[in-house]
Amino acid sequence: MLCFTVIDSGQPKIAVQRLEKYKRLDDRLGQHPEVLTPVHRDLGKLSRGGRKGRKGDYTSETILRALIVMMVEGLSLRDTIALTGTSPFLQDFIRLGGRPVMDFTFLVRCFNAITPETWQQVNDILARQAAADGLIDPSAIRTDTTVVEANMAAHGTG
Repeated sequence: MLCFTVIDSGQPKIAVQRLEKYKRLDDRLGQHPEVLTPVHRDLGKLSRGGRKGRKGDYTSETILRALIVMMVEGLSLRDTIALTGTSPFLQDFIRLGGRPVMDFTFLVRCFNAITPETWQQVNDILARQAAADGLIDPSAIRTDTTVVEANMAAHGTG
């Protein structure tokens, strides 16, 4: 379980909000370990096999949590690793367990291995629970998009 710093009134409001946000994320992920199944399947494609039983350095959960930090913070993969490397709190959230922070090129490979369909599955699982908890209103979520083809050259000033 994630070890959060005691939240007290002496901490800046933004720090308290960040701790609370990651606590909610940690709780939600703990309630739905099934989100790891499709992620683990996709990440398994990165395995080279024949490693004589050697375990990977990072679990699928650690990788998923690192990618969640990237999305929550709105950072690049490189900046996610830089931030995580300097934040014991985020190292705890992604469950490094004392291991060094992963190299960003490794995280890039992991991110690219996870398919859009897998991200959709993860999102669906978490969104269903959020709707059940009344945190989101599914009737107000727009999921359709419209794409219009246009010949950009035809709109030039030529």
